[in-house]
Amino acid sequence: MDFEHRCAKVLCVQDEDIAVGYWAEFVAHRGTRAERLAAETSRATAKPAVDDRVFTGADNVVDLLCLIADCAPDPTDEALACLGAGPIEDLLARHAARFIDEIDRAARTNERFRRALRSTWFSESIDPSIARRLDRFRPSPESP
Repeated sequence: MDFEHRCAKVLCVQDEDIAVGYWAEFVAHRGTRAERLAAETSRATAKPAVDDRVFTGADNVVDLLCLIADCAPDPTDEALACLGAGPIEDLLARHAARFIDEIDRAARTNERFRRALRSTWFSESIDPSIARRLDRFRPSPESP
């Protein structure tokens, strides 16, 4: 599936820009100097926007994180691990109880979000019942 089709479920134009910009730095490592400079500008506005929504617990933050996962230009485990160990982990640490139903739904229905979730570290600030609920999406110890 090409990039445009993966990003078809855009929340709004700004969210699409944020999702594309979020991956700009990741992509830039493979580009020319001009592409790296352009990506730096795009990432400079996208990352703070994602962080702001995560830290404040914006209503559509889980949808935005799904969009970011869907827009990963190279859906490798490395790219999705960065998303999981970054904003998804931060959302869990700050607002797990509020968003658990949405996170659970996203993990059940969105393969890329589920793969990103596997890279989160459940901090001690997460209620043990929430951690148990999310553990089913993590790889088992026997998994490679």
